[in-house]
Amino acid sequence: MIYTLTLNPAIDKTILVDAILLNGVNRASCVYSEAGGKGFNVSRALMRLGIKNCAFGVIGGNAGSHIQEELSSEGMVTEFVFIAAETRTNIVIRDEHGTHIKINEKGPGLTDDDKRKLLDLVNQVTEPGDIWVLSGSLPEGMPDRFYQYLTDFLHQKQAIVVLDTSGRALAHGIQSCPDLIKPNLEEAQEILGGDAIIEDCLAYFHDAGIPRILLSLGEQGLIYSCSGTRVTAVPPEIEAVNEVGAGDAALAGAVFGLVNDMTPTEIAAWACACGTAAASSASNCFADKGMVERILGQVKVGR
Repeated sequence: MIYTLTLNPAIDKTILVDAILLNGVNRASCVYSEAGGKGFNVSRALMRLGIKNCAFGVIGGNAGSHIQEELSSEGMVTEFVFIAAETRTNIVIRDEHGTHIKINEKGPGLTDDDKRKLLDLVNQVTEPGDIWVLSGSLPEGMPDRFYQYLTDFLHQKQAIVVLDTSGRALAHGIQSCPDLIKPNLEEAQEILGGDAIIEDCLAYFHDAGIPRILLSLGEQGLIYSCSGTRVTAVPPEIEAVNEVGAGDAALAGAVFGLVNDMTPTEIAAWACACGTAAASSASNCFADKGMVERILGQVKVGR
């Protein structure tokens, strides 16, 4: 089974205005909200690819109930740890020119009892060969080393661990050698230093014991590095409608490739096609497998 874990989910509320006006009244032309979280997005994208999976999350309050109802209505298989604190709400104000302001709340802290319930549940369901995708930021009060600890825990259960986070959580997380990591270039450079080049980033992570790296380069595509093979995948030109979740969809494409025992070249191409399809899809609906396959033929791969 494939599991995704979202420790710090949110209600993502988007407010559309004609033009963003500072120090004045902005009148909304449209408002919509959806259950946000990197792990949830990976689960959504895997569903569109026909891959059965289970989305784990930590939720609380009215916002948490809304997330549970929304994901259930989408047909997702879920497991939740319910906490007393209210799940956060993130707000994006976007105008018709593409200018936007994003406000992210920190999110609720987890008590020691919350953490124990989470680990107990993970322990109960995990079997050898399962894939765990650990995505996103850590909640308030969660130690920076939590992903590191959880990776060790899952490896002891003979599970495969995929890590997609940043900052100190990534710096500590790589010390337990997850089986695949997906930083973007800026996140990798934050670990090494702002002027680090791509080659240095890949070498650093491989030297740390990471066997597979999916390095996102934004609209320029991505690099997949595995077992001495480095593949660059460049997407076709598209009109980006919604870039939120594109990286999560790319990660889902890489997991799809691992599940289907694809070559590094195929994994890079699928990851790139999934990310590109997501960026050209409205909201967090992502794209179905047919659309991904159409884009797949336009992805340029090389070594």
